[in-house]
Amino acid sequence: MQHALARFGDQAISAQVSGRRGLAYWFDGEACVAYRVAGRTRVVAGVPLAAPPDRVAIARRFCRVAAAAGDRVVWFGVDREFIEAAHGGAVSVDSVAIGSEPMWSLAAAHDRARGLDSQCRRARRKGVTVRVASADEVVALTGLRGRILTLLDRWYATRPMPAMDFLVRVEPFERGAAERRFYVAERGTRLDALLIASPMPASRGWFFENIIRDPHAPNGTVESLLCFALDHARERGDAVASLGLAPLARLDAGGGRHRLLRWLLHTSYRRLGTLYRFRTLHTFKARMRPHRWEPRYLAVLDGRVGLSAFLAVGRAFAGGSLTRFAVALVRRRFSPRVEHQLLTAHGRPRLGRRGV
Repeated sequence: MQHALARFGDQAISAQVSGRRGLAYWFDGEACVAYRVAGRTRVVAGVPLAAPPDRVAIARRFCRVAAAAGDRVVWFGVDREFIEAAHGGAVSVDSVAIGSEPMWSLAAAHDRARGLDSQCRRARRKGVTVRVASADEVVALTGLRGRILTLLDRWYATRPMPAMDFLVRVEPFERGAAERRFYVAERGTRLDALLIASPMPASRGWFFENIIRDPHAPNGTVESLLCFALDHARERGDAVASLGLAPLARLDAGGGRHRLLRWLLHTSYRRLGTLYRFRTLHTFKARMRPHRWEPRYLAVLDGRVGLSAFLAVGRAFAGGSLTRFAVALVRRRFSPRVEHQLLTAHGRPRLGRRGV
């Protein structure tokens, strides 16, 4: 797996699959496919880890292996190049856009918004300093590791949803700390925020995977972390950086194929902010002024994308049963402790769309 990632891992989603609990791996020579089993569906994380010209052929072989076992395959988070390569190779592929990913070309100039600089100055005036933490600090059983665990507890207490699985489970210590970068924002000995970056070796890039903020950190703390991380990557000679998928962002809700599915996704983006901050997350990433946005798709080879494909993806992120996840969501949403944490973290007399 590590060999395939080092040779072919050129996307943010590639950086998410190494050593992650709950994933299975299928190998074809040097190539690798990482997937999560959801019932009789294998939900694949991104494109195969293989040379770009070989990815569609590897994907078709994996689909045949899955079909022989009675499973179907759904490809989550694939890029436009994979879709076009499949069409070019006369492979039947059906796809639906599921969001967009902000990207930076680090060799190019980055024109920061004035508001972004003012936020960074505000955090500095409050005493916030940002630095790169060493892997030794992070894995040690005392010191920074303990402060990270405390930060995670504070952050998670303000989340309205139960912890999700598949590609979004926060695993700061389990997945190769020596290969990752840890950026910390501190005031004295207090840890206000943490940014974990995972490598995209084949593109000489970094995926800013997890940004964890204390609910009482000063304004501008996260912006300071991101600006520092971008500058640090640029100074180190890295080529690209990604903030990862902005789910359901920048979708076309108009006519064409899968009109009902696309309408449902667009409506979820606009209406379900109290459960997941789709619009807030997109707005925040856009404020960082990425050089480009790259669309990401849910795709099925030799079949059609339907509601069952999205339900399988939902089960993968829920870590199993959607019913159990829904029950946990209701319990957490109306837990007095969580309600109190949400109210105090956001300073509102009630929960609003942007208050999560």
